[in-house]
Amino acid sequence: PGFNRLSLQRVNAGTIGDWGAHHSRAAASLENPGASAVGKIAVVETVLRPAGKIRLDGNTYDAVSEGEFIDAGKKVRVLRSQGYALVVRASDDGALPPI
Repeated sequence: PGFNRLSLQRVNAGTIGDWGAHHSRAAASLENPGASAVGKIAVVETVLRPAGKIRLDGNTYDAVSEGEFIDAGKKVRVLRSQGYALVVRASDDGALPPI
């Protein structure tokens, strides 16, 4: 009986698969909007220095400005997606900033 506690035991086969399915659903809900966000106007939630958070279509995303600091409450335009962050540039009245 003591040896059984030291040896490897078989694990319920459904446990890992169930965790994997849950994990993939959770990751999908946190996806970066990517190409569908390019060109859209968003509002800065936290100061971008140069990284921070923006609100786009009712969701919060990680964002990086192109080098400049942007205060919370300002409007930004999404230029591109880079990894899990959106690259943004300050925008005046929703006008497309020069690239």
